[in-house]
Amino acid sequence: MDMHLVGGFLGSGKTTAIICAARQLMSQGKTVAVVTNDKGKHLVDTAFFRTASIPTAEVAGGCFRCNYDQLEERLQGLIAENNPDVIFAESVGSCVDLAETVMKPLLDFQRSLQGDTSFSAFCDIRLLRMWLRGEDLPFSDEVVYIFEQQIEEAPLVVLNKCDLLSQEDAGKVEMAFRERYPRKSCLLMSASQETGMEGWLGAIEESEITENAVEFAVDYDVYDRGSQQLAWLDESVRLSGEQNPLAIRTFLQAFAETLRVENVPVGHVKVYLTDGTIHFKGSLVAMDGDGLLASLPEHLGQSVDLILNGRVQCAPAKLNRMVAGAFETMNRQTGTQFIREETAYFRPRVSAERNSHNR
Repeated sequence: MDMHLVGGFLGSGKTTAIICAARQLMSQGKTVAVVTNDKGKHLVDTAFFRTASIPTAEVAGGCFRCNYDQLEERLQGLIAENNPDVIFAESVGSCVDLAETVMKPLLDFQRSLQGDTSFSAFCDIRLLRMWLRGEDLPFSDEVVYIFEQQIEEAPLVVLNKCDLLSQEDAGKVEMAFRERYPRKSCLLMSASQETGMEGWLGAIEESEITENAVEFAVDYDVYDRGSQQLAWLDESVRLSGEQNPLAIRTFLQAFAETLRVENVPVGHVKVYLTDGTIHFKGSLVAMDGDGLLASLPEHLGQSVDLILNGRVQCAPAKLNRMVAGAFETMNRQTGTQFIREETAYFRPRVSAERNSHNR
């Protein structure tokens, strides 16, 4: 059995890449499973993978590093129940120090299974281009530190969303990256267009990627400050009305517009909705304008379950206010009723992260 740890910054396209890779592997007759990860309770990614009939387990309430024992338990459960040929473990997009605290023990775990193990990090090529040019990213220095460290520690870096640049510009970013990191492996990919997927699947099957993993020291004071600046949003909402497609579009537009007007840096906002028959996932990341609205269903039943996950650089109370305001706008304009069944806005527990690092 092969196991692939996938890291990288918020909104870099990890989930899209994994589901595309899983489909390719399943078309070859292989069984694929996934472990999702987030610091909240309701995980959009888990719902998304399960909708695609991919066996999925989740490590919720903290990162893989904070909950490594739980990660192994989830892996053992997937192996016992599904006997997969391949497992992808997708780390939360704000975690660092995976090479030391997760990859190394995973190698020990894998030795008895006699499979390949890899670790790759994804980057939004547009953010990477800004960073390589020395331009300011739309985040604080401490949050940018997280982005930088994820690149530094990964032996393989995937420059994703290359379709959003011209072929010439994407090539220039790749060349600049290789000049900066001559000892790292990197490749271009557009997971949404399913280009470059064969290259990634081929690369993560090469065991030397793992053996060349970089050891480095994390400044946990800087990392903690960056983590604390990111508000974490988890919502489970029930909508009821005859205009649900319009209502959801109204909510998402109002929320995205509030983020823009208040100049709030967005790591990633994810939405998953279903009426029991139709399933939809959308997202908004730092470099996008209306990504939440892409391919929104035109028809939905009168009762819709909605899950929201968000990682946004602002105070949790402010994020809660913005979401609540967007729902009120939706209700006022469309008459759609909503119940915020479970709501959580928080900052990560720094002490827990430190304790796990020193375990």
